[in-house]
Amino acid sequence: MPVAFAPIVIESYGEKCTRPLPSKVLRAVNDTNANPMLRSFAQALMRYRDGSMKYVKLLDGGLVDNYGLSGFTIARLAADRPYEPMTPHEAVKIRRAIFLLVDAGRAPTDSKWVSQLAGPSGAELVAATSDTALDASVRASYTAFQQVTGDWQRQLIGWRCSLPPAERKRLGVKPGWNCRDVKFFVGRVDFGQFSGERAAALNAIKTRFTLPAEQVELLIQSGDEAVRNSPTFRAFIGSL
Repeated sequence: MPVAFAPIVIESYGEKCTRPLPSKVLRAVNDTNANPMLRSFAQALMRYRDGSMKYVKLLDGGLVDNYGLSGFTIARLAADRPYEPMTPHEAVKIRRAIFLLVDAGRAPTDSKWVSQLAGPSGAELVAATSDTALDASVRASYTAFQQVTGDWQRQLIGWRCSLPPAERKRLGVKPGWNCRDVKFFVGRVDFGQFSGERAAALNAIKTRFTLPAEQVELLIQSGDEAVRNSPTFRAFIGSL
């Protein structure tokens, strides 16, 4: 949590590491047309190894990846094979998968300066700037994740359907196997579906170390209902 806590400091000993970096990292660094997210990640790994980044200062990951999706997105962008990060045996068996993103953020609060010529200033300006940057980041990361997951499903189906009979047998494919029977579901769950007094009560709950018992119960009940009513979750259950 920036400002409230000091960064966690980790010392890097890249000069003592003799294990070569994966070839996919080197390719991404040298390819000027590589996906920006993948290339940035690869460049960071190179800085750890060449000694130019001696100390890593860790802050809340939400500053750059509040939804926690970048790791998986990068893994797919860097994949050498259509089924990665799964193994071939997992890739021929899988039929359904769901990625359900839980967004516990609050709705934007009304600010007085949006209805008047003056402002924002001071703390309001800092808060508005950080909130806007964070909102833009999470929307972009979710959109990228959706696209990558859709591409992964199509590539996986293509790989499965191109397997020769001998390879299918080696991987344990059973009779009646449908190579196209793969469906990934990606959805987002938040409290935006609620309205009225309930929505107001949920948005009034602040990010704190402790909460009153009644607010905890409200969050649990609302979270359960939000998931059960999610169109993505219901479609996933219906497809099983």
